[in-house]
Amino acid sequence: MARNIEFEANEEKLRQLLLKVSRHINKDSGPQLRFTGGWVRDKLLGFESKDIDIGIESMTGSSFTNAMKEYLEQVGGDDEPSRSVLGKLATIQANPQKSKHLETVTTKIFGFDIDFVNLRKETYTEESRNPQMVSGTPTEDALRRDATINALFYNLHTSEVEDLTGRGLEDMKRRIIKTPLDPYQTFMDDPLRVLRAIRFASRLGWEIDVGDERAMSDRKIQEAFRHKISRERVGIELTKMLEGSHPHQALRLIDRLGLYHTVFSMFNDEISQSAKTENWKRAYDELHDILSAGLELTSGSHTESTKQRLQSLKITRSILLGTPTEYAANVYRAWLLCAFVPWARMSPIVPQKPKAKVSLRPAALVARDSIKADNSTVKLVDNAVRDLDDIIQLKDAANVSGPSTTSPLKRKHESPTRPEQGMAIRRWGPQWRNSVMFAMLIQIVESPGEDQNKVLASYAKWLTHIQDLDLLEVNDLKPLVTGDMLSKAFPHVKLGPWMSEALKICMAWQLANPGERDPEAAILETKGEAYLRNSDIDLTCPDNHAAAFRLREWTIGIIQPTELFAIEPPFTPGGDPIALIACLSSFTHLEDPWTSDGSHRLSQSLLASYLSSLQTEPEKVDSLIRELLLLHIKPLFVKSQNPFLTAQARKAVAPIPGPNAPSDFEVANKPWKFQSPHIVTIFEWTLTQLDASLVGAHWPLIIPPLLTVLDDVSTTYKVRGCSLLLLLLEVCPANLLERSGLGEVFHNTLMPYLLYLPSLTPEDESVPLLQATYDALLALTMARYSRPDLFKSKIKALDAILRYGILRGYSHAGDNVRIGRILMTKLTDLVNATGLYCVKHLKDLLPIIFGILTAPLVTAYPPLLDAALQTLRALLTNGWPRLAYHKGEILGGLAICWCRIDNEKGERTISTKRSIEEVSHAVLQMLRNDKVAKEEIQMLQESDLPFKTFLKL
Repeated sequence: MARNIEFEANEEKLRQLLLKVSRHINKDSGPQLRFTGGWVRDKLLGFESKDIDIGIESMTGSSFTNAMKEYLEQVGGDDEPSRSVLGKLATIQANPQKSKHLETVTTKIFGFDIDFVNLRKETYTEESRNPQMVSGTPTEDALRRDATINALFYNLHTSEVEDLTGRGLEDMKRRIIKTPLDPYQTFMDDPLRVLRAIRFASRLGWEIDVGDERAMSDRKIQEAFRHKISRERVGIELTKMLEGSHPHQALRLIDRLGLYHTVFSMFNDEISQSAKTENWKRAYDELHDILSAGLELTSGSHTESTKQRLQSLKITRSILLGTPTEYAANVYRAWLLCAFVPWARMSPIVPQKPKAKVSLRPAALVARDSIKADNSTVKLVDNAVRDLDDIIQLKDAANVSGPSTTSPLKRKHESPTRPEQGMAIRRWGPQWRNSVMFAMLIQIVESPGEDQNKVLASYAKWLTHIQDLDLLEVNDLKPLVTGDMLSKAFPHVKLGPWMSEALKICMAWQLANPGERDPEAAILETKGEAYLRNSDIDLTCPDNHAAAFRLREWTIGIIQPTELFAIEPPFTPGGDPIALIACLSSFTHLEDPWTSDGSHRLSQSLLASYLSSLQTEPEKVDSLIRELLLLHIKPLFVKSQNPFLTAQARKAVAPIPGPNAPSDFEVANKPWKFQSPHIVTIFEWTLTQLDASLVGAHWPLIIPPLLTVLDDVSTTYKVRGCSLLLLLLEVCPANLLERSGLGEVFHNTLMPYLLYLPSLTPEDESVPLLQATYDALLALTMARYSRPDLFKSKIKALDAILRYGILRGYSHAGDNVRIGRILMTKLTDLVNATGLYCVKHLKDLLPIIFGILTAPLVTAYPPLLDAALQTLRALLTNGWPRLAYHKGEILGGLAICWCRIDNEKGERTISTKRSIEEVSHAVLQMLRNDKVAKEEIQMLQESDLPFKTFLKL
């Protein structure tokens, strides 16, 4: 083995620098310097190394690096490296618990991570692996190391490799890991060296000296290991092994040397069982073959069974180890789980108390306690054990041949469906591949001889099937249906445990219909099939599933219409069931003068119960909606045809109002308003029962009455029309609005209402109309331009609302505090919807906000001030990159406002002060890097006492 090392350019530069520093310290007898340990080993083996330990004879690392700084400052010139080559020096104090036995100075030079430490010798006690350290000779430093190949030094002065143990180079040639001194005493002094020997052997693919192996297997050494070594250090060494190049050899050595129970110990007194390692070899050997993908089997001719095994290995590897970006992490997790295979079948701890939290499974407890694994690793192991039997059962069921069926009576004997397998994978979680690998290794350990190949083949077959079903990435599948959607679909069912079960049903439907993109279809399926497909759920348990039981009643129609109508309604319109529904729905709007609290509650309850009986029969719901619209609602609106609509409820190309357009004074032309005003409430209730499919089916019956109410001359009905429009927009497909052209019609109808302002419009009428109109316009805009390619059109529409409504409205009626509050509140919504594009309006909006903040009587109506502060906060959130230019105006307005508020007393100003504080903090945070702003703030602090009080915030 060569005793010289060929240096790269930067390594030679580092060497020359260190020698100059040594001569600078003492020209004739400067400290002797050596590259020690791993760098020398790796260079001799042909590996690149960026970590260099520098052993200093007769000087501490701190003293040497101080001399280096002095040299670079005083001696360095044009031909010398400057001090900039010396990275930030960090002194690491002695910490025996982390294997730092003497003070070390670390830095970065020429791209190398350097540790400076003086040579030392060590003395151990029987109680601890942490030695007493003192300065020593090079030979003493070499002999204290854990392996002869790590005891090689490179002398910077002689340019030679020093083998002071006398066998490091020979052991490297023979590819042997050997301790410099007697192995028994070496391992007894520091038992962690047992794991370090295994790590280096597995990393390099070498063997451990026979005498060393004998000592490593000694019971006294293993007992010292348990007594002396912290479990954090065990975990660190194990992680390095499993992340190394030969983790298979590491686990094989741990097994062969009888170290498994020493490394993977159970520290829980409640578990008396021990891991079974008799057949553990099958697991790590099989995992090694999988990761090698049978490459060692590819040469020469093979039997048919060998070829099949090779194919199964490749399939398992390609699917369970994932994409190249996931490969390294999955390989590490596979070896980690393989290490805990012997603990997989240990019985879990049964809680003593009935409602006590279930403890971790034994394998996870060992991961937590024996190697101090982090929470994610403990969860990985616990989940793998938890899902073990579930995975095996599903795999076995999926491999049963036979035609698929949807019959619930036959399905239990047939292969699981795509939804069943997809939902199982989602239940196992994003790391399901690791759990499946674990289950396969468990089955291989439990299978003798040739049966191991059958296990491997069964997993390859199942995984191929999952791949064909396009379920490998099912955990990344975005649900079509959200909890909010289900809440709207089941408005009378309280939130509870049923929600998660219903969402699972929706996801199962989505997996069964991979081409569908309509969430309403999934919700419709949920209404008809919820809990019929989940008969294993105990719906009778009142503690956990009361809400789920109510949902079951909803979906399968336990309450029948005959039972429902045996209850006496508010009044009886005869035997017609549709007329009875119309009667009940006319009491669903509390603000109607004919509706009391009692009649409202009773009608809502009866309608909800009746509809529950129809949820499994969507065609009956469709028929109910159609008959209400056609027989009860349409006849009352037939004389109020809108000239902007065609008969199909589309935008008219050339609308021409007829000469006999109905007048508000002609009572006969508006029976819906003057003779049967309850019909608007019936229409409103009908809209609440719509979904996307029903909207499209009944579009010509829905739009005329809605637009008629919306376009009525009465502001009361305009407000009601806005509410009806909002209900429609909640379920109306955006493409339907645009295809019919009614998005523009609604927009043009609503825009003039933004100017229904005092004094032409009474204040009590203007306030609710503005509130409703802005809400409807914003919802309409978001619905019309929901697609990303319509973003510019959305911003243009929002700009129009802001300019035509907010700016003009404030110009005309800004002195009215109630109107001002509405405008500021809706401006906040517009700013949030517009986002960064709100900056184009800053020059118009900031003066308005400043005027409100600095108004002399600003405290007289706190809601206006609060609304203005909310608007300012929205501007700061969305347009902060440009608001720095207006810092003076903003801070000045806030300061003046604070001074006025500060003089007020009472609880009503507390929330306002808090809002000012929050906005002020946001402004100052925005200006934290602005030096000029800081100077200006300082000037304000010095100018006047009230400003000082404000700026103390």
